[in-house]
Amino acid sequence: SLPSSHLNNNSNHQHSQQQEQQQQSPSANLHHATITLCLCTFVQAYLLISVFPYAGYMVIHLFRTTNDTNNTTAKMITSENAGTYAGILSSSFMVGRFMGSYPWGKCADMYGRKFVLIWSLIGSGLGSIGFGFSNSFTMAVILRFLLGLVNSIIGTTKTVVSELSYLQHLPSSAFPHANETENEQQQRREEEQRKLNKERESKMMG
Repeated sequence: SLPSSHLNNNSNHQHSQQQEQQQQSPSANLHHATITLCLCTFVQAYLLISVFPYAGYMVIHLFRTTNDTNNTTAKMITSENAGTYAGILSSSFMVGRFMGSYPWGKCADMYGRKFVLIWSLIGSGLGSIGFGFSNSFTMAVILRFLLGLVNSIIGTTKTVVSELSYLQHLPSSAFPHANETENEQQQRREEEQRKLNKERESKMMG
């Protein structure tokens, strides 16, 4: 059997390693969050500007391949006057974002930033696939609008960045519990609850 001193040294070493991991975890989590937010912002930028180089050509293609052979608009669309329709196609994304920003903000406050980011990425992926398979101008505009409607990446990302910066740059006296572990937070909540219960009891007795 191992001597008790050796066992004590091993337990002390493991305890010190756990304390170091707990101390390093806030910084590591911050780095992971920063990388994730940068990738989400890149996805948002791609969704917004990726259509710009080919929007005019896409409009011409969609109008000329429509099933309605008697469509007079399709016959009038050329590279000279396709800009108006290309603008409608491109801006429909921002219209959708404008209309969905407030509901997504309320959802982020109720269910969390992570929930909104995940579903925005899933919706953006599905919307992009649908937009790629559009076979008419109307379908492309509707799907581009829906792509913006389900997208709350940029607003949520900015909110998370401001919250992380707020926690990092505030002095410890202004936000003393920022680096607490889960166990410490639970203990603090229990202590606060006991104080509240004592105050209520004293008021009832008085």
